[in-house]
Amino acid sequence: MISRIACVMFCPTNIDRDNLIQERIPKDRIFVVGNTVVDALKGLSLRQQRQSLKDLKDKKIIVTIHRRENWGEPMRRILAALKKIAASYSEYEFVVSVHPNPTVKAVVENNLKNKQRFTLINPPTYKQFIELLARSFGVITDSGGIQEESPSLGIPCLVVREKTERLAGVENGWSLVAGIDEKRIISGFEWLVNWKRPKGGNPYGDGKASARIADVIEKVWK
Repeated sequence: MISRIACVMFCPTNIDRDNLIQERIPKDRIFVVGNTVVDALKGLSLRQQRQSLKDLKDKKIIVTIHRRENWGEPMRRILAALKKIAASYSEYEFVVSVHPNPTVKAVVENNLKNKQRFTLINPPTYKQFIELLARSFGVITDSGGIQEESPSLGIPCLVVREKTERLAGVENGWSLVAGIDEKRIISGFEWLVNWKRPKGGNPYGDGKASARIADVIEKVWK
């Protein structure tokens, strides 16, 4: 409904533009500008920067699991896969940001609390979490936003859900959708540890989306 009444639409990627065109939105109302999350990350003053995954001495994997569709048995399967991965890849440590929702927290703690190579933490502030991601080897998540943030930070993202709307990351080699099956997640982790940075840069933009949006708005309402 919003796309029917909006004067202009700002798309983070060409994929989003094509979706709007398929909905018969006039092309002259659509502008591909990049994702503003890249702008936000560039605005943060991260304490530590690195050039590649090889710069890391500690191989930490960040984990976030909280989506409603994964509650119950799907989440237990994901956690079971993580425990098998930790048993097979002893050089990796897993930092799990535990969502405060009791439904999520109880399952995560029952499965991972006091388990070797798993550190459970309360959700940090956004800046703290981004700094944690920036120093990690990779991320395992069912979140949406993290799929956009991980390419901006130069790390691979293993997506533990059946589908994702962040297709640009998948199509450009930054993310892999592993689903919620144990074997697929374990196979996906092998992709993560052998991942190599794709060519072509960040599929979600160059950090100048806000300036492009402001420029278009100024022209439209001039």
